Amino acid sequence: MPREKDTRRVSKCRKWIWLENQMDHCDLTAEWLYLEFSYEYALQTFASWQQEFAEGQRDGRWKCLIATEHGQLPGDASLASNDLSELGA
Repeated sequence: MPREKDTRRVSKCRKWIWLENQMDHCDLTAEWLYLEFSYEYALQTFASWQQEFAEGQRDGRWKCLIATEHGQLPGDASLASNDLSELGA
């Protein structure tokens, strides 16, 4: 029988927090989204998107949960407030 992977070490190192509480990771997260969804931002400059994304953290238009591990940013999950209406929430 194969042994189960021990994930306790990873979970102790990784913290999940709202980006609005750790804004020093905002520019990098905005860059990831801008590159990943470039078709969404084809008519918007990167600088303009960074500003919109940062403002969205403060006013709730964008809710972004980030994972930090040893002060680094290995991942995130982002949701725009208008996405909720598309999901029927």
